[in-house]
Amino acid sequence: MQFLCRQWGNPWLVLPILLLLGGTVYSQEQIDVEKAVHMALTQNLGLRQGAIALGTAKRVADSAWNSLYPGLSLSGSATRQNQSDSPWAVSAGANLSWSFSFAIPESIKASRLAYESGALSFREAERKIELSVRKFWLQLVANEAQIKALELSARNAQASFDQTKVKQASGLASELLLLNAQVAAESARLKFEAMQRGQEQLLLQLQVLLGLSVASDANFVFEPLKTADLPKDMAVYFDGAGEGAETQKIIKAIESAKLAKKIQFNQAFLPNFRLSWNYSENTSSRDWENWQQAGTFSATVGMNLDPLLPASAVRTNMAGQDDKLKDLELQLVGAQENFLLEKKQLLDSIQASQNNLAAWQATLKLAERSYDLNLEAWRRGTIEYERLKTAEASLLEAQVSAIQQEQNLLTSILDLEYACGLPLGAIGGEK
Repeated sequence: MQFLCRQWGNPWLVLPILLLLGGTVYSQEQIDVEKAVHMALTQNLGLRQGAIALGTAKRVADSAWNSLYPGLSLSGSATRQNQSDSPWAVSAGANLSWSFSFAIPESIKASRLAYESGALSFREAERKIELSVRKFWLQLVANEAQIKALELSARNAQASFDQTKVKQASGLASELLLLNAQVAAESARLKFEAMQRGQEQLLLQLQVLLGLSVASDANFVFEPLKTADLPKDMAVYFDGAGEGAETQKIIKAIESAKLAKKIQFNQAFLPNFRLSWNYSENTSSRDWENWQQAGTFSATVGMNLDPLLPASAVRTNMAGQDDKLKDLELQLVGAQENFLLEKKQLLDSIQASQNNLAAWQATLKLAERSYDLNLEAWRRGTIEYERLKTAEASLLEAQVSAIQQEQNLLTSILDLEYACGLPLGAIGGEK
């Protein structure tokens, strides 16, 4: 700061520079998966809009009891006929009324239940965003590993091409062999560059998901996929876990439907009450001292009789609500069965991915050894160039397949954690 002031003189010129530098440092802050999740939950535009709607629902629920407030009004008037000798008539009054229906307490409960349903939906939206971020992250990490493998393959292909040129110049390799090596090097380079471009597009999509500007210079830190410490028997971690998001949603819908039916019943078949009191004073300009007082108090009990009639609209509507409840109960049974089926399918997918990963990891070790031996033999001139390319292709396939199986395994674990309502990333080793 002192150095900048000496150089620039005016300290007010230094402050914007420091702020600019601070912003640059912040934009270069390293972002790992947990920080990315936090950014998405706090900055995603869709979630921010959902938070506003949830806040509105909470305000309505917290103030729903104000329907029990009495009604209070004050009035005052001064009137005069359009005649020169007409007196002024002045009046002032107050009115107080209070109404009660047995549906009011249930309506207050309905407001609270609507907020709870909204909160459940908002938490589900948060989990969906977090799931998307973590899946995006796994894809990007897997792509980074594949890019490294493709880069190494491109370097090896270029090195083979360079060495073939030397051999061809010495008369030890044919022109056809040189052309094949050139095509292989160019093809490997193009695959590497295409993968890089795809990774850049995914990074831009991730920035949008995190609520960042596409033009922001985010510094993401991708650590290698971690599957070595995963438990072999995943079923132990998911036994009896969760009900499923769809199941919880239907349970709330059933509660709402039961409450709506009760509100309609209370409105239609139970009496309602009304208390009213009013008071007024009147005077005239002929005698300002003479105030006349008036007031009434009334208590009213009312009840609708038409719902008691057979096939009335109320009874028909309530029968429809019974049908809706039966349908929701069947949906609940279906959702519970679907949850168990999804859980079983994901556990099977995880087991298959674990088996495939173990097989590809073993294949990768063999492919690495085979490529090393073929490369040494080709350099000595004891094998054809095609055998070396076959070994290199097998190595690249094993590397990419092992990476994809790791990604599939961790993605399936995330899906299962999401389905069971468990913290995301806890079992997959990300946390």
